[in-house]
Amino acid sequence: MPPTVHVVPVLSDNYAFLIEGAGGGVLIDPGEAGPCLAAIDRAGCRLTHILITHYEADHVAGIDAVVREHSPCVIGPAPTCGYAMDRICLPGDRIEAGGVVLRVIDTPGHYVPHVAYHEERAGWLFSGDCLFGAGCGRVRDQ
Repeated sequence: MPPTVHVVPVLSDNYAFLIEGAGGGVLIDPGEAGPCLAAIDRAGCRLTHILITHYEADHVAGIDAVVREHSPCVIGPAPTCGYAMDRICLPGDRIEAGGVVLRVIDTPGHYVPHVAYHEERAGWLFSGDCLFGAGCGRVRDQ
């Protein structure tokens, strides 16, 4: 069965993503715990990883509650801005999680650090706040 992406609305204007693969689930940018936990329950998958694109609250506020419930491996870019990561990812790294392989891409400009995750086989890009569907976003003063 090919992996499936579930779009999870969080807060009033953001999204997390749950990749449901043969090897488990991968949650990207859990900005709010409740909707993410509900999506994991609906999918019925075993959450193995959380991936973080950057450390703004609307992308990380749900990490602690999701970790308490599911104990996944948490991966994010350096510097970690005070968050405890199980693994640091670097541009060019390949992350094998939940039956998918994601390539880490450095995407500076909105936040430092900021990465995107590209699943090459399916052509998916999880870009955090680097690409906006309806606006330009905000570039953080470096």
